[in-house]
Amino acid sequence: MGAEHFRYAVTRDPAAAASAEHFLDGMRLLHNISAVRGLYARSACAPSDEDCAPARGTLRRSCDAVVTPGCCDSPGQRACGVQWRNSSVAAFDGWVWKSDTSSDESCGHFFAFAIAAELAPTARDRLAAAETVSDMVDYMLANDYALKDWTGYSTSWGRWAPQFVNHWRPFSDERALQSLQMLAFINAALHVSAALPDDEARATRRARWKRAYAELTNSTNQYAENMLNTKIEAPIDDNYSDDGLEFLTYYTFLTSTTDESIRAPALASL
Repeated sequence: MGAEHFRYAVTRDPAAAASAEHFLDGMRLLHNISAVRGLYARSACAPSDEDCAPARGTLRRSCDAVVTPGCCDSPGQRACGVQWRNSSVAAFDGWVWKSDTSSDESCGHFFAFAIAAELAPTARDRLAAAETVSDMVDYMLANDYALKDWTGYSTSWGRWAPQFVNHWRPFSDERALQSLQMLAFINAALHVSAALPDDEARATRRARWKRAYAELTNSTNQYAENMLNTKIEAPIDDNYSDDGLEFLTYYTFLTSTTDESIRAPALASL
């Protein structure tokens, strides 16, 4: 989706515009199908996709499943793993969506929608993309910096709160990346909010996002300082899949603000 918006921005090719809109609609489907504003699916299957999600409407892995040892090591988890849910949205009757959305998908969604909020060919799509970014951040902040799933608990990897990022040992190798992600998400919302109607609701949302950013970067939580060690070099903790998440999130972070005091920690970590 990002590539097609970039192509349109450079070429103004109608084919690129149509392709960008097509992919934007597809990603918006992942938001619309969950029935929860701000919660997005990992994937979705139409009724005609007969070979997709054979265990529709069931929890394929749970805390009681012997085949998934360690599945519920995460504090507060009651369900985890691959979950396909029947959509309760009337427009998606017969569809299923994959839950337990992770930080991986989150990085992609913020990257793509933040780009579309600036570069989409139509004002309608720019506004829709800006609203999507805003809704994602609002939902995370309303749930203590977490992506709350249909279970009522956070998804397995959708947790960016200080108690996990700074104080939970299994997340220690993700500390810098998770800090970068949450700050980038908030920055993206502040940046694209220029496309939202200039009213009291926007002012309220922006004030809430700024408070959250200040909380995460205060002397106690130190998310900006955490970013300095984004690329883990210790062999025991090095995870090359995280490199891709870093690339996307650095772009989101650095293109969302021109304030050099905010950009400095990210630039210093490169």
